Amino acid sequence: MANQAHKRRRNRALRVHSRKTRRPDDPPSTSSMQRELEERWLEVSRRAQAAMSGTLSPDEAPVNVSSIYSFLPEHLSVPAGTPWAGPGSLTEPGVHPFGSLMSEDMVNLILEQEYGTVEKGMEAVKTMYANMDVIGNEPPPGDDTVQRVDIPCIPFYMRFWMGLMDRSRTICFHIMDATTDEPGRASPDLKMFNREAGVGERYRLYPTEHYMNPGVQYPVENYRVHDGDVLEFVVGGERVKTVRLPSRACDGAPVLGYPGPPAQEARPLEVLFTK
Repeated sequence: MANQAHKRRRNRALRVHSRKTRRPDDPPSTSSMQRELEERWLEVSRRAQAAMSGTLSPDEAPVNVSSIYSFLPEHLSVPAGTPWAGPGSLTEPGVHPFGSLMSEDMVNLILEQEYGTVEKGMEAVKTMYANMDVIGNEPPPGDDTVQRVDIPCIPFYMRFWMGLMDRSRTICFHIMDATTDEPGRASPDLKMFNREAGVGERYRLYPTEHYMNPGVQYPVENYRVHDGDVLEFVVGGERVKTVRLPSRACDGAPVLGYPGPPAQEARPLEVLFTK
């Protein structure tokens, strides 16, 4: 019995020893991989802080905006190699519509984690950007879908467009100052109500920014609706205009997020009521 107990203790010791001993060709442990990842993130953060403060050593590679943004449509594209100046704010003038652009260092680390290699990640992002709708901000240059809808009783008008949004059948618009022809904030006297095509529910329409950051006043407000929606303009408590928005022809199935069945043929803007 004593001999058997001795063998059991010896076997346990061997098993414990074998678990603690790593061979040179063993894969890295989870803890060592986590430490390496944390160290790389710290280095990315250090370089970003140095770039923002202007203390990046001239011996180091520059911190640039990620080249994934060069895959965007031409009017939004940021050339590869553009210096990274730090995070931006959508409330500041001249900021890219995407807001805070990430650095090449940061994006490459994310892509490597998500796709295994930076190259595979870049191809995936390029494919995604080539097949996405560009919603909000400004109409693409030369967009022939841009239309104007005058709003009675106030010196403002609606400018809407449909370009680069066919997949979701989205329509975006700004309220424009008629004296400057510049987009901005809607008149405080103006309220808008929307009735979604195929649903019939009427609701107060607010700018997209209201849902993202309630209480923050942006210099330009973006509005988002869909094909065939019925939009009412109310000024000083009185309805002054109602329009049915255009519809794009579609022979496919309804898309995710689109409330109604797609139109079988294209339909133009209709003015249903005007004062």
